[in-house]
Amino acid sequence: MSFKLQSRFVSLGVVALVLIGLHTYLIMRYEIQPMEYAPFWSDEFMYYHQAGTVVTAGLNGGYYNINEQPAPWLRFYAWGAMLPLTYGAIGKLIGYEMWSIPFINYSLFLASLVAYIWFTRLKPRDALVLAGMMVVFFVQRLFAYTSYVELLQHAIATLLALGFFHLLQREGNIPWGWRIGMILAVGLATLYRMTWAVLFIPLFLVMFRPTKWGWYLPILVGAGAVALVFIALVEQLSSPDPNKIHTLVINFGISFQLGLQTIWDMVKINLVEVFHAEDVVGMLKVSTHIQVLLLMGLSAVYAIWIPLRRGFKTGEWALDREWLVHFLNISLPFIIMFLIYDLFGERSYRNLSVPLWLSLLLFVSYRRWIPLALIAVANLVVINAAGGYFSNITGLHYQPGMVAQAQQARLEMEAYMPFMPNETDPWCNTVAFPTSFFDHHNITLYSIPFGHGLTTLWGLTPTLKSRYVLVDEVAKEFYQADEKWVKLRDVEGGELYLNPATSCAFTPDVASLAQPPQSQ
Repeated sequence: MSFKLQSRFVSLGVVALVLIGLHTYLIMRYEIQPMEYAPFWSDEFMYYHQAGTVVTAGLNGGYYNINEQPAPWLRFYAWGAMLPLTYGAIGKLIGYEMWSIPFINYSLFLASLVAYIWFTRLKPRDALVLAGMMVVFFVQRLFAYTSYVELLQHAIATLLALGFFHLLQREGNIPWGWRIGMILAVGLATLYRMTWAVLFIPLFLVMFRPTKWGWYLPILVGAGAVALVFIALVEQLSSPDPNKIHTLVINFGISFQLGLQTIWDMVKINLVEVFHAEDVVGMLKVSTHIQVLLLMGLSAVYAIWIPLRRGFKTGEWALDREWLVHFLNISLPFIIMFLIYDLFGERSYRNLSVPLWLSLLLFVSYRRWIPLALIAVANLVVINAAGGYFSNITGLHYQPGMVAQAQQARLEMEAYMPFMPNETDPWCNTVAFPTSFFDHHNITLYSIPFGHGLTTLWGLTPTLKSRYVLVDEVAKEFYQADEKWVKLRDVEGGELYLNPATSCAFTPDVASLAQPPQSQ
């Protein structure tokens, strides 16, 4: 075995040993039972159920949407098709349970980390630094056991960091094969999360390497055009989402002044939120903001100062490419959130930790000790707070017996609402319900058989197209459910009804199903 090959294996071994130690500690310290993972947050449940529908029905399940507004293409929820298709495809191969997505996430993250270490030929000493940074980088500790999708985003960031590493290493002309490959890689990442589109800007600047100021504008225009193509594709694959960006677009459509006022109102709120830490989550948020702001300033200074120090020919000066990547990668997501979204709570470290991780990997590979020290200190300051919050949310996600209870509930519910693969109308395999069903571990949602789509009612609409409707007391009264629909059964949090307005083939025998299970 050559020395270089041996060095790669040692680097992998160093990272593996540290991670094994870290996760052994986490599992024992917080009494985590990985096979008892149950989705708790509403987003997690939707990811879990969509992937289960892909396993069961492929692309022919019911509609997933908000207020019965499906995506232009396919039938998936507001975040698009790529996540459920990925988890569903893997679930078809290895089986699918409630804990499958966290298991898939960590497997993909480890595979991407192995690829990064191997193909960047990371030295053992640098691998030890990387492992140490992973121990203190609190967001990955949170995501490993308490999030359905964030660790997959870190896996994507790892692979993109690998691509940027090799682009930055190439001093000569970059082959067009590399360029097209990286454009497709960032485009594919954009399909997983739209905010990855901001990477097209540093990508184009690295690939096309402008040496005169006049070249920057056409390169940026080209990057923006490609980004818009992939963003438009995401919109076609996602059901409409009435979030803050949606509101902003509507307001700009009403008047330009109203759109600007909406942005200014958000900026005023976020100016307070940048350093506002009312609770534990706020402390973690502020820590992330501090990292972003310090690294923005540092990378901006280096991007300019390094070329000045090296000297340059008159009229042929370019910003330092490596530090320009960091500046744009870290700052653009923060600026977008600051202007048109918000910096509240966990959203900050959830969305901003991904570009931080991408830059962190490059900092390790290029041995940039100052930014690594800034990241480490900002994380160490809140390590106890992160541990306390981790303890709280693991308690929500790991409840003994919940997985078995959910499986039994789904078997019982299949008698009332089986998935009908031969129905040509997706609404025949769709369940509508108010968001009150997301308020806690509601066994009713876990019991909905895979194949059925889910439409969440953000406010109640006059008529519904969905074949099945879950109602709480408010929705029952609003829809006059007992007069218009056929009651199937009582459930936790409300009642299940069949909507006869739909022309669907299956109609359960309500009288038979009403009998106690032992007498059927």
